[in-house]
Amino acid sequence: MIANIDLLLVVIYFIIVLIIGILASKKETKEGFLIADRKVNAVNLNATISASLAGGGILAAYIALVYLKGLAAIWIFIGASLGILIFIPFAKKIKRAGDKEGHYTMLDFLFSKFGKQNNLIAASLLFLMFLALILVELIIGGKILSIITGLPYWLSVIIGASVVLIYLLLGGFKSVVKTDVFQYLLLFLFVILSWFLLTGTKIETSQLNLFSISAVEIIGYVIMGIFIIFVSADVWQRAYSARNIRTVKRGFIFAAISYLIIGLLTTALGLVAKINFPNINPNNAMVYSFSQLLPAGFLGIGLVALFSAVMSSADTGIFVTSLFFSRDLVSKYKKLSKEELISLTKKSIFVLTLIAALIAIFIQNLVFVVYTMYNFALILAPAVIGSFYFNLRKKAIMLSLILGILSAIIIVSTGQLTAEMTVIPFLISAISLPIGQKIFKI
Repeated sequence: MIANIDLLLVVIYFIIVLIIGILASKKETKEGFLIADRKVNAVNLNATISASLAGGGILAAYIALVYLKGLAAIWIFIGASLGILIFIPFAKKIKRAGDKEGHYTMLDFLFSKFGKQNNLIAASLLFLMFLALILVELIIGGKILSIITGLPYWLSVIIGASVVLIYLLLGGFKSVVKTDVFQYLLLFLFVILSWFLLTGTKIETSQLNLFSISAVEIIGYVIMGIFIIFVSADVWQRAYSARNIRTVKRGFIFAAISYLIIGLLTTALGLVAKINFPNINPNNAMVYSFSQLLPAGFLGIGLVALFSAVMSSADTGIFVTSLFFSRDLVSKYKKLSKEELISLTKKSIFVLTLIAALIAIFIQNLVFVVYTMYNFALILAPAVIGSFYFNLRKKAIMLSLILGILSAIIIVSTGQLTAEMTVIPFLISAISLPIGQKIFKI
């Protein structure tokens, strides 16, 4: 159990995000629920991109990786920050097409390029990716709340999931953006506290070697970082929601800088955990650092910052995944009005949150879940990027996706999930795509 002041700070945080959800639902339009009326400015765009990518579960998994690999783990953040910058020309095209065609999801843009069958495969891969993302957020959120209150882990997961569910049902994507802006500000409390802990800890020089891992691992981390941006449907939705093309460019540049700063200071927290708790489970490194090293009051601030990171990614994951079902699957086979689309999306949000919470209760290995996410998600990257430059043949896309999926299944089933092995499905998918272009005529 923690001090009353810390618990009070967390309760206040929950109340604030629920109030934001309620306010977002006032005068809610259909476009507001689905895509925040396409009026998000550059500052808010930066905040919502950074907050969604830097989820609490993702940060906890990353800190576990730092615990195992040292400073060299930062290559993932370096890759992702580069990926955000590289993605800007694509984001501009996405924004133009979204405004013209009324797109809401990543697969709206790709449907004509991929075809119905490939779109179904892509939707399944994205579903797996975002289900994994939701799981890591609910896992770490449950662990944090359990520490705060002394409640059982399973009940803590359900409580955290319920708060996200309420404000999502109230305001949809507008709630996601508005709460992300608030949570982005709190996220910097997290990195400030990480720096505070770092200054009080003597870090061994051996832990500060950027090249302490193999070149293959470094390449694997950079590939994971860069190409995950291209298949992050939540990043695509942010591009759609921007006010204009100039906003897209500025927002993404700001986000690349913010994300790298967040990565550097999060790395510091991982190193602090490694020094102070050398024999713990790496999956618990972030929670240990905050709960054991911060004094009363500061602990509450740290936990609020962690919750903000958890919810900023959990709400995005739930909303985007629900749209995969309502928009990318059902509406492609049955014409839906906007009212029907919103209603089905809300039902999907409820069911998905319930299922994810139940799974999170039984699966608690953060690093495994994140590696699984990358393992399957990166399969899409070659076809997605190629579709911007070439008229890809549908059968070539299918060959690329299927061979990538088969290799990913083999890697997971044999227990070989490492940074190097995680990018193998991506490489197989990338190699088989041009081969399919040569083999197939249609």
